[in-house]
Amino acid sequence: LIVNITDEDRFERDGYDLYTTSTLSVFNLILGGDADVETPTGKVKLNIPAGTQPDQVFRLAGRGMPHLKSSSTKGDLYVRLKVQIPKYLSSKQRELLEEASRIKF
Repeated sequence: LIVNITDEDRFERDGYDLYTTSTLSVFNLILGGDADVETPTGKVKLNIPAGTQPDQVFRLAGRGMPHLKSSSTKGDLYVRLKVQIPKYLSSKQRELLEEASRIKF
């Protein structure tokens, strides 16, 4: 019996754990909210807390590869968040962002 395992573009494998990236808008990272994240078995909602930083990694327990001797036991899926900066802004969006940038933290 020969088993070939092909590489999946969306996931990198390390043992039973999988690694992937998800790109979100800068506004989703700043304000928080839900994001659809692709897993090997379909999309799941990931709750993004307000103030999430680019390249932050979230662990989705039990969403990785099944163990050989126990298919009910699975590794984890690690999701690294990338930020998407809008290339084009409307005049209203630009005005609001400029106003927000003048607020001191």
